Amino acid sequence: YPNVSLVGFSVGWRDPSDGNILGAYVPLLHLDNSLREAIGQDLKKYLTDSSKIIIAHNSKVDIKSTYKGFDFKISSSIFDTMIVAWLLDTVGVGTTKQRLIGQGSHGLKQQVKYHFDYEMTELKEFCPKEKIEGKGHVFRVDLVDPEVMCPYAVDDAIYTYKLAVKLRPSLLRERELLKVFQENEQELNLVLSEMEMWGTEIHHENLLAMGEILSSEIFRVRRAIFECRPIQDFDPVPADIVEGLVHEYDQLDLELKGPAKGAARKQLFAAVDNPALEVKIRDDGVRGDLLAYPDLAHKVFNPASVLQLNQVLFEECGINPIGDPSEKSGLWSTGSSVLEEWSQNHEIATHLLRFRTLSKIYSTYVVGIHNRLSEDNRVHTEFYRPISTGRLSSRDPNLQNQVKSEEFPIRSLFVGSGIAKCEVTEYDEGWKAQGPRGGLTIKDGRVTSWWGDDPPWPLIVADYSQLEIRILAHMSNDAVLKDILIQGHDVHSATAKLVSDEIPEHITIEEIKDLYPELRSNAKPINFGIIYGMGAKKLADTLDIEKTEASDMIEDYLNAYQGVQAWIKAQHDDVRNYGFVKTLLGRKRHLPAGMLRETHDNRSLVWHAQRQAQNAPIQGTAADIIHTAMVDMWRYFTKTPALGHAEWMSPEEIPGHYKPKNLPFTAPIWGNWFKMLIQVHDEIVGEFHPALANWGLDKVQSLMEEAVQLTVPLTVDAKLGVNWYLAK
Repeated sequence: YPNVSLVGFSVGWRDPSDGNILGAYVPLLHLDNSLREAIGQDLKKYLTDSSKIIIAHNSKVDIKSTYKGFDFKISSSIFDTMIVAWLLDTVGVGTTKQRLIGQGSHGLKQQVKYHFDYEMTELKEFCPKEKIEGKGHVFRVDLVDPEVMCPYAVDDAIYTYKLAVKLRPSLLRERELLKVFQENEQELNLVLSEMEMWGTEIHHENLLAMGEILSSEIFRVRRAIFECRPIQDFDPVPADIVEGLVHEYDQLDLELKGPAKGAARKQLFAAVDNPALEVKIRDDGVRGDLLAYPDLAHKVFNPASVLQLNQVLFEECGINPIGDPSEKSGLWSTGSSVLEEWSQNHEIATHLLRFRTLSKIYSTYVVGIHNRLSEDNRVHTEFYRPISTGRLSSRDPNLQNQVKSEEFPIRSLFVGSGIAKCEVTEYDEGWKAQGPRGGLTIKDGRVTSWWGDDPPWPLIVADYSQLEIRILAHMSNDAVLKDILIQGHDVHSATAKLVSDEIPEHITIEEIKDLYPELRSNAKPINFGIIYGMGAKKLADTLDIEKTEASDMIEDYLNAYQGVQAWIKAQHDDVRNYGFVKTLLGRKRHLPAGMLRETHDNRSLVWHAQRQAQNAPIQGTAADIIHTAMVDMWRYFTKTPALGHAEWMSPEEIPGHYKPKNLPFTAPIWGNWFKMLIQVHDEIVGEFHPALANWGLDKVQSLMEEAVQLTVPLTVDAKLGVNWYLAK
């Protein structure tokens, strides 16, 4: 988003004289500035009129593009046809097979093909692409002639309008979905758009420093992997010869083409007369390693190649493969789970596990974040909603599946605005951030003082505690589970006591955490696994126990929580009878495979649908609760002017160089004093001006806890910190 410009836009409307839907394309890039400005003013009248309804497909793009091109934010009501299509059918359109395996589409072109039997033109058919470092291949719409772009753009507008007309009656008939759409979905896109536009500040110096340390460690671990290889491809070749050959080979690729290059390569390898080394030099997958470890050229292989790993691990190291070979490739699995098992006896497996972890951190986050930084060192991730459960996904970078590493904590790189310019030090059992124009101190997750004309902003991280288990208690109405949560007991300790024979009756739930920590840890995957439809085999693998023991533990759990057992059966019945299940707010998750009559050929499909049937209402309700909280915060903070200083800090706490004139406290809080930045899993990350941070912390916590009323308490842990890692 930060590095793109608005080339043009298309609009569609209904002709009042005959009812036909018409469209037009406005090529902004080809108009003079005065005309662009006039067009922007006309658009603003419509797009900021609260009495108007704007129709769009994937409206986040339109919201951001409008702000980028005309510097105003859409504030009209938005009928987003992509969101409506998703609410009405979460699977999306597609072939029967695609729908059964959950691979339908909510894209405009696929929806139009399904509803109107009309093939829309693909952008790739006429628009050139350009490779941009760190961004991949991007479409260069600015290079397309307006006459060529016009039919494509007008189709987008006209068929979005037609799709809205087609879907609207269905939405009106679904009263629960209509309520979800009106009270949550419409405004959530506005919230997400602003989160994407603001982005989150990255501590660039720390990012680069972490990258250097990671590179060094990856280099060391790769060497260890190669040194563990017991067999070599050829007798060692002097390192300088290996380096020279690789450099000459690469130079030939740059200088020569065709037969001349082939002849030169032949001459190059004739001198060394080493066919195995020649094969390695020709292999793109190992050429970099040959230069990095020329003294180990005889043992170098590509650790990312399953084929080469099969050879090294099973043929050379004598490791016994686990499971069955792939029917497609004939190769044995070398995934993390089997490497974990081998690592107990084979050092090379330990190194491979560490190599994969470090490589993912480096490539996905260090390099990935670096390549996506805007000029002000902020990263603007993109959030996506129309996925099966309703939870957000994100990309560029993906913040949902971060590698958890205490050694290389990626979250420490995400900081509050201005923190990257500060010297951050430990201070009085807390943290102090001193910048060029101000600073703050934080202790026990709260701001203790701040000063200066332009102080840094602390991050707020607010996380629902055991959200999915609380939702399960509410939706299943299980008396035992509800009582545990209402009494404030630790649910993992309580489950451990219910399913384990090793804990004496006189031991209280509160004592289990200290006296039986291992049994409590074993209860965690049971509590969460039941939600995800975990079977005995998966639980056995997780706890490293026999399958029969895992099966007994699941049976004990369901006997202890009989309301949960009955609820799971009801979900399986619903998906079998209706093909969908519902969240607490009434949003549906469609599972067509759940309605199939189970046969030998489709058994796995039906079982998968049943597992999803017990998982989807829980995860979907979690998404509903978090999104409701986000919209509630947006409504509250956009309408609440900032507080006066007397309301957030007593006079004796105000530093001597505090300057009230620099704080126009009458401005609304949203955007001026508070920004929501990230939503991942069950937590929300934002940032506050330090003047309002403690008050804002309490307000965010209460808004999240009151988002939806359950029969068990919703609890939120909220803290302030100079970065995401420390606030967590």
